[in-house]
Amino acid sequence: MNTEELTQIVTAHQSAIARHDQWFAEHQQAIAQHDTQIAEINQTLATTAALQQLNQKQIDKLTAEGQLSRQAINELTAGLVDLRVMVADYIQSREQPK
Repeated sequence: MNTEELTQIVTAHQSAIARHDQWFAEHQQAIAQHDTQIAEINQTLATTAALQQLNQKQIDKLTAEGQLSRQAINELTAGLVDLRVMVADYIQSREQPK
């Protein structure tokens, strides 16, 4: 091999290395973008999970309040029935001759 042939081989080798370095840099950039997207997705998932947890707490609270409200309505209804009976008994006792 003469000097010119060795120079051509070295030049081709350096060109291949440069293409590889460029390819590698492009892939590193793509990986970095991918990592950024994954981080954004993970943040979105975490935010969604937190909102779902908050919504579930609100649903649980409303359900508990709804049950308490139903219980309060039932107690009020029972109290009104008792009051109605007492008023009816009072009216009946007033209507009876003494």
